[in-house]
Amino acid sequence: CRGWRGMTGDNSRRFLQIPRSGTGDHSCPNARGAPSNGVGNGNQNDTRGDRFADKFDVSEFLSKKIGGISSLLRPPRDDSKRRDSRKEGQGQTSAVSDGKAGPLSSRPTIFVDFDMTITTIHLFQLLARNGARNADESLSLLSRVSDERLVKWVEFPTETASGHNDEFSFDDDIIAYGSRLLMLKGEFNRLSRFADLVVLSRNYEDVIEHVLKRLKLRHLFKSIIGSEKLLNYYDSSKGVAMEKIVTRLNRSKARAVLIDDSPQELMDAKGRKMKIIPVRVEDFYGGVTQAQLQRLRKWLLDEN
Repeated sequence: CRGWRGMTGDNSRRFLQIPRSGTGDHSCPNARGAPSNGVGNGNQNDTRGDRFADKFDVSEFLSKKIGGISSLLRPPRDDSKRRDSRKEGQGQTSAVSDGKAGPLSSRPTIFVDFDMTITTIHLFQLLARNGARNADESLSLLSRVSDERLVKWVEFPTETASGHNDEFSFDDDIIAYGSRLLMLKGEFNRLSRFADLVVLSRNYEDVIEHVLKRLKLRHLFKSIIGSEKLLNYYDSSKGVAMEKIVTRLNRSKARAVLIDDSPQELMDAKGRKMKIIPVRVEDFYGGVTQAQLQRLRKWLLDEN
């Protein structure tokens, strides 16, 4: 993600449809969130959650269990402690044998940013400007956001603040699907058939889980790497995370792709010899488009 400047104070509160509340940390998280200070944990002295527009109530928060390639999130073992390759399970073998890796897998790994890439707004900044100081407080606010409003946060606006509607309406781009949310479901589903999709973001993992599950997108991603895992395992660097993951999967960096709106993150990945798809941002809105996802799919299939 990158800074979401300009939408502050009453503007962000009206956008979120909540009454005035306290302020919070406005920067992207690079570390574990501070302990919850009352919102969502029964503290009777903090009533911001009660003042939030209560249009949707989530009965339970998401499971924190990460499937698929969750083992990649653990620090790598020392090579001296690895055992020789042995057949396991249904004919599977270890990627390390006698200290030498086998041939690289051609399966692509696609890393997708969350804020202003999957969503069209910077959700982390929006919640922070309305008082969320950590993951628990962000979830408390999100649990009271209606499904209708949540869907709007992944749709392109019909007109941007500058009055231009040619860049972000994308009528021709999503006409076959009818909405951007349906487009994301369709295009990510097609990609997931022959590639592993991983959310790589500086937002909180629990917030991303919550939003993707409600939007019926969670099952399309093998794993979610957010601010806490980036700090604990990857030196707060998306480039380092991509390199370590593709290496442990025994895959080629040339088949790793980052979809992101941040020029800094994109240049870092490109400098590490990985592919990039820049997401355009205008008037505080962004989002990967159908045309970009279709070109990515065509390129990956042509490379096979």
